Amino acid sequence: MKMPNYVNRILSVLRKKGFEAYAVGGAVRDTLLGKRPGDWDICTSAGTGEIAASFRKTVPTGVKYGTVTVIVSGGKCEVTTFRSDGAYSDKRKPDSVSFVTSLKEDLVRRDFTVNAMAMDENGGGIDLFGGREDLRNGLIRAVGEPERRFSEDALRMLRAVRFSAKLGFEIEPATLAAIRKLANNAAGLSAERVREETEKILLSPRPEKLSLLIELGLLSAYGVKNADFSRLKRLPKKPLLRWCAFAYLTGGGAELVKNLRLPNRTVSVCGKALSAAGSYCGRDRQVLAELGPEAAEAAGAVLTAAGIKNRIAAEVRKGGYCPPEELAINGDDLLKLGVTGREI
Repeated sequence: MKMPNYVNRILSVLRKKGFEAYAVGGAVRDTLLGKRPGDWDICTSAGTGEIAASFRKTVPTGVKYGTVTVIVSGGKCEVTTFRSDGAYSDKRKPDSVSFVTSLKEDLVRRDFTVNAMAMDENGGGIDLFGGREDLRNGLIRAVGEPERRFSEDALRMLRAVRFSAKLGFEIEPATLAAIRKLANNAAGLSAERVREETEKILLSPRPEKLSLLIELGLLSAYGVKNADFSRLKRLPKKPLLRWCAFAYLTGGGAELVKNLRLPNRTVSVCGKALSAAGSYCGRDRQVLAELGPEAAEAAGAVLTAAGIKNRIAAEVRKGGYCPPEELAINGDDLLKLGVTGREI
């Protein structure tokens, strides 16, 4: 396996100083899949002080958890001391961490086998939990006992669905069963964390996996209903458009995006777009043009994701639909006849 020169340089420096050092996590997974990773992470037997002393430019980004960002020519990496996590009383972050000297102790605390592989400076792979086999078989499998992994950190359950959507993998049966059993723990996660994972699924190549997120009960705290999300992939990968469509399809409305702590502007645009989509009856120019460009685009995305335009077009073809502007009688005519309110 190959890695960028700057990553190799960091590994080499630490090795020459007598420390173990490996690239770990998603970058190793993506390299094995033939993809170009974004960020590279490194774990090492060196302590944070020893890491900082080994390089000219570093940033103490998470010293409590053993992490120092190392900046070299060509890029930067988060370098973290081998560690073992303590108890997770809040079901999200460890109450404490212990720094260890074994790579295995560090890898065993990670979430899924495909994320628990390492690579040395020569490109040699280290796979202690069957990650390569799960990559070949297209499986998302928890490292060790699934219930323990998800009891430690409830966000991992949403991450399992996210990786399934990103990679096109299935969730391994025992891992899926553990998620079903512990799904209620997701209610204790912060809205920001839930939003972040949900948005990654929304923007993934397989947004239809949102159905699994809801079916498993991982969004039960937000009162959303399941729906057909297959048309979401027809939309541009713009968060605003996909959030508006998701809010419409699930029945959550603008209140959903508000509860998930999206920006106020998104909440406002979503409200306008959903209102327009709800009253849409084929009059694109009249209903949508009044919204302004941003909300009009969002309303159009909602109509596309919900298949509303297709249904109206089908009615037109059958002769069972007539645009309001083509009717022989309009609302003013009915008012003159004494018809009011809902009767109109």
